[in-house]
Amino acid sequence: MKNNKHGTARELYRLRENPPMRYFLFLLLLLLAAAAYPQSKTERQEKEEKNPAVLTEKPDKTPLPIKPVTVVSDALDIKTKPVSLSHPPVNVMGIEGADIQTSYAVTQAYIKGDSGKPEMKNGKYRTTAAFGQYLVGDSLYNAGKTGEGGMYGFYKMRPMAPYLLASQGDYADRVEITWSFDPLSPPANLDFFELKRDGELIATMPVTDVVYKDYNTRPGIYYNYELTGINKYGVSAVGNAVGFVNPNGVITGRILTSNGGPVRDVEVLITPNLGKSLYFNGTNTTVSVGNKFNFRDTSFTIEFWMKHNVGEGGVFATGVQGNDVSVDMVGGNMYFDVGTFLTSIPHEPDGQWHHYAWVYDNTQKKMYGYKDSVLVRDVNVPVGYSVTVSGSPAFLGKTLYSSQLFNGNIDEIRIWKTALDRGSVLRNMYRSVSTQAPHLEAYWRMDEGKGSKVFDYASKKHSGTVNGSVAFQDDRAPIRNTTFTDNTGYYIAEGINYGSSTNFTV
Repeated sequence: MKNNKHGTARELYRLRENPPMRYFLFLLLLLLAAAAYPQSKTERQEKEEKNPAVLTEKPDKTPLPIKPVTVVSDALDIKTKPVSLSHPPVNVMGIEGADIQTSYAVTQAYIKGDSGKPEMKNGKYRTTAAFGQYLVGDSLYNAGKTGEGGMYGFYKMRPMAPYLLASQGDYADRVEITWSFDPLSPPANLDFFELKRDGELIATMPVTDVVYKDYNTRPGIYYNYELTGINKYGVSAVGNAVGFVNPNGVITGRILTSNGGPVRDVEVLITPNLGKSLYFNGTNTTVSVGNKFNFRDTSFTIEFWMKHNVGEGGVFATGVQGNDVSVDMVGGNMYFDVGTFLTSIPHEPDGQWHHYAWVYDNTQKKMYGYKDSVLVRDVNVPVGYSVTVSGSPAFLGKTLYSSQLFNGNIDEIRIWKTALDRGSVLRNMYRSVSTQAPHLEAYWRMDEGKGSKVFDYASKKHSGTVNGSVAFQDDRAPIRNTTFTDNTGYYIAEGINYGSSTNFTV
C-alpha cells in the first residue's frame, strides 16, 4: 500500500510537470461540460425567431426615439399623437378600414369589428387606441391582457346640412319644400327648423316637420330656399334648393260679329311669344320620361321641332333594341321604328330648325313621314303586323344604344294617340296646341328655363328628368302662341309663358 501511494503521487507530479498532459485534461473537461449543456444560445435564438410569442427574457426597456401614432379613417387623419415604444413595428388594422400605424410596438395587435363590436387582440401587452374623439366602452380581455374599445364619438357634433328639395313647376299654386337628414348625421332635435326664402326668414317649424308649402309665390320667379337644424352642439350647415311655379298662363276670350253672332274657326295670335328649347350636348344630356307609354296595336303620331348640329342620335325611344318605337338619326338617315318594322328618309345635320311628323296608322297598316309639312315617306306595313311595345323606359335625346346621343336643340315634342293627316300636321306645325286637345298623349314644350325637369302639359303622366348637363336656351322653334275659336266664338290659349310684368296683345 505504501509503495502504491507513492507511485500515484509520482504520476500526478509527472502530469503537473508535463504541459501536454495538462492541455489534454483541460480540453477533456470542456467537452464534458458542453455535452451536459442542453441547448446552445444559437438554437434558442432560432426557436424564438420561429415563435416570437415564446419569450424567456424580459423585453429591453431602453427608450427609443419618439415615433408618431396616426389613426386614419376613410383616408382622413383624425388624431396624431407622439408615443415612445420599444419593440419592432406592427400594422394595427382598425374598424371599417381605419388603420393605426405604430412604430416600435411590442407584439402583433389588431381591432376587428366583424362580430358587431370591437375585439382587441394582443398576445402579450396592453394596447389602447382612440378614433377621432374618445372611444367609449368596456375593456376587452385576451390572454390576461386588456385593451380599450368602443364607438367613435361622432354624434357630439352639430347636424350635417339637410337634404333640401323644392318643387320646380310641379304645382300650379305653390312651391313645396321637403327635407331630410343623412341617417348618419348627428340629429337636429333641438327647438325648431328655420326656413328662408331669398335670405328672408319665412317660417320656423317643429323638429317633427319634414315639409313646407309656400303659397306666397309668383309664377316664373325662381326662389332660393335655405333650411337649418339645431342640436345642443350648434346650428347645422345650410341646405338649399331652388323652387318655382311654372308660368303656365291661360288667356281666354270670345269673338263675335257686329250683330253679336259667334265667329268660329278663327286663329287668334297672342304676342309676345316667350319660350325656350332644350339643348342636348351630344355627350351626356338625355331626358328620362318614365315607362307609361303603351303603343300596343294602336295608331299614333310623333311630331317635334329639332335643330340637329352634328353626329348621330335620337329624338324619342322606348322599348328594347330590335322591338321599339323610336325616331333616330344614324348613318345619314332618319329612321322611324315601330316594333320590328321600320322606314327611313335621308338626313344630314344642317344646324337649322325643321319640323317632323312620323305617323303609324294601325288600321290602314301604313307609315307616313312629313318634313316641314311635306310628305316625304309613305310605306305599307305587312298585313297582320302587330306592335307589342309597352311599358318600357322612354327617353328623349338618345337612341336605345347609349353611345348615340343627340347634339342640338329639341322643342315642342308631341305624341298623339291617333294618326294625324297632313291637314292636322300643317295646322299645328307653327303653333302651341291646347293641353286638352283630343288624343294628345304627351306634350313637352321645353319652356321650363331652369331646373332639371321637363313637364308633360297633356296627361301629366310623362314628365321627365334631365340627366347630365341641363341647358334651356332662347334659341327656339318658330312656334306662335295661337289658338282657334270654337263653334260659339270662344277661344282659350293655355301654357302661356310669361314674366313678372308681361303685357300680351291678342
